[in-house]
Amino acid sequence: MDHQTFAQLLGNYGEFVGAIAVVATLAYLAVQIRQNTLSNRAAAYQSWVENSNTTNVFAREIFPFRERAYYETDSLTSEEKAKLDFYFVGVMNTLEAAYFMQLQQTIDSEYWKAKLRTLQMAMAWPGFRLCWDEYRQMYDTRFATVVEETIKRIEEEQ
Repeated sequence: MDHQTFAQLLGNYGEFVGAIAVVATLAYLAVQIRQNTLSNRAAAYQSWVENSNTTNVFAREIFPFRERAYYETDSLTSEEKAKLDFYFVGVMNTLEAAYFMQLQQTIDSEYWKAKLRTLQMAMAWPGFRLCWDEYRQMYDTRFATVVEETIKRIEEEQ
């Protein structure tokens, strides 16, 4: 075998080894990206759960006057109205976060359907609807559309 043939043979082996290395690297990167995606989803969900738990603290704050908060908002004191507002904003922020997590496929669609039922239940309360009218501009228009459609369905059912 002459020198040129030997050099071509080595070059061919080098290309073959290089191709295998590229495929192995791509496979490794795919696994790493998947693990990173799962890790990010878990972190986002954990953050969402923590925010949801904080909202539950506000729920305890309005418990003593919740019937009036939901149905007779005119009878609330300014302190009670402020507590209702904090609770409402907490609930709606949590639901809006779930909405965007669902859009980004961070949570599955069945979980979002459960949160959508929570939204339907909340918007059935007149006190929450008054809060919605007051705070609607705080929310992304896409989420606001979901809330408005939910309110419309509730009104059609009544």
